[in-house]
Amino acid sequence: MVRRGKNFVKSLRKKICALTLIFSSLTFNFCAAASYGESSAEVAEIQTCLTAQGLFSGAIDGYYGESTVAAIKDFQSAIGLPADGICGHVTYELLHAAAYDEIDITTLMNGGASNYIKPGDSGDKVKALQTSLIELGYLSGTADGIYSSATALAVKNFQSRNGLTVDGLCGSSTLNALKRSAPIQDVKSNYAEIGSVIKAGMEGPGVVDVQEKLIEAGYLSGSPDGYCGLATVEAIKKFQTAKGIKADGVCGIMTYSALENSQYEENLSWEEIIVDEPNYGRVIYVEATAYSSQDPGLGLYTARGNLVGHGIISVDPNVIPLGTRVYIPGYGEAVADDTGGAIVGNRIDIAFDTYEEAINFGRQNIEIYIIE
Repeated sequence: MVRRGKNFVKSLRKKICALTLIFSSLTFNFCAAASYGESSAEVAEIQTCLTAQGLFSGAIDGYYGESTVAAIKDFQSAIGLPADGICGHVTYELLHAAAYDEIDITTLMNGGASNYIKPGDSGDKVKALQTSLIELGYLSGTADGIYSSATALAVKNFQSRNGLTVDGLCGSSTLNALKRSAPIQDVKSNYAEIGSVIKAGMEGPGVVDVQEKLIEAGYLSGSPDGYCGLATVEAIKKFQTAKGIKADGVCGIMTYSALENSQYEENLSWEEIIVDEPNYGRVIYVEATAYSSQDPGLGLYTARGNLVGHGIISVDPNVIPLGTRVYIPGYGEAVADDTGGAIVGNRIDIAFDTYEEAINFGRQNIEIYIIE
């Protein structure tokens, strides 16, 4: 059975690629199948994702041996795919999405992979789904027909707002709800998306996200109800006081950063995470990788002619125009100054000064703030 330890997966997301993998502008595009006898960094990534699902307990050595074949078969069987032990494109995309908590794999275990539009799928059905999400304001960019992590995140946000099971997978219930939904702009003003500034009286998935973090940190009891009432405001104030932040009961960028830091059980003060609170206009959900000028095959300069280093990010200009200033929790301010062949849609590549820093960052799904 596929085991999904929530805290384990969240912690793993921050450290997963520090094992041996570097995800940068040259991140591999997993197309070819991986199978018995292969030895590569891609296989190490597969083993790491299998470990996150509780299916693989061996050494992450990059060798596709019998134990890796058996784990892949278990995963495929659990979600209704042909159990051939070969990690092809669809198997990999679903495994990766499950390991990074982009989808709820238990949905596939109950309903079977064939009943959903899901990571690994491509074509007209995915393009139609993306078009609906873009029209409703849940997804930015263009409909490319590829079920990416950004598409999965957009589906989860839509499901959360519309009272559906939040699994990142598009089945009949989600498709039917998309047909009868209004654009985000038509929703009442106290509605909070994930990443919104949370204040008293607000409701929605953004409040649920904050409440989950407060419960995990031990400042709020019970279950998240999605409404920022007195108990939630008081919990925010207690957390802010404990972290040396102004206790105003409002969950802004400083409090978000401290909450995220608290989830990973690090003992940093918020001053070590964020120096100034910028004025930001909106939040973008992205899949972030890391690179440096020390990476093999990469140049010293960005697409706009500046030196690659801390404070630079590579973007898809169709989503984040070059020259845009952003704030990244845990990293600081940066400028969209570079591009990359693999950086398409809601993906960014964050520049660091050293190769080691890039490895330690790995690959994460994060929220970034557009600075006005």
